[in-house]
Amino acid sequence: MLIKKIVTHLSDNLLDSIMLSLVSKRLYNDRTKSTESYQQLILEQTKHNKPFNIAVLNSTQCPHDRYTYDHIFLTRQLAADGQMIEQILALPNIGSITFIDRSETVCFQSSFWISAIPLFEGLVAKGVIDVSYI
Repeated sequence: MLIKKIVTHLSDNLLDSIMLSLVSKRLYNDRTKSTESYQQLILEQTKHNKPFNIAVLNSTQCPHDRYTYDHIFLTRQLAADGQMIEQILALPNIGSITFIDRSETVCFQSSFWISAIPLFEGLVAKGVIDVSYI
C-alpha cells in the first residue's frame, strides 16, 4: 500500500515509477537473503557475548556431562601446552573452566599446574572466577 501511494505521486515521471517498481521487486525477492544475513549477524553477536564453559581433560575419556561444556581441551602432557593456553585465553567470554582428572594412571602433575600459571594469570586478567577441579 505504501508503494502504491508513492507511485501515484510519481505519475508525472514514468521513468521514476519504473525504477521504483524494479527496486521494490528486487527488495521483495531478496528479503529472505537479508533476513538470513541478519539472523547470522545476531547469532554471531550472541555467540561472542555468551559466557563459555570450558573443560580441560587429561585423558581421552569425555565427561558424562560433556554437553554442558562449550569447549573441551585435551592434554596428556605433564605440562600445560602453550598453544592450548593461547586458545583458551583467546575465547572472548569465559564463564567457567573445569579441570577434569579422569585418568587413573596419569593425573595432573604438579609440573602441569606450574606450567599453567600463565593460564591462571590470563584468567584472572579476564575476570574469570569460576575455576574448579574434579
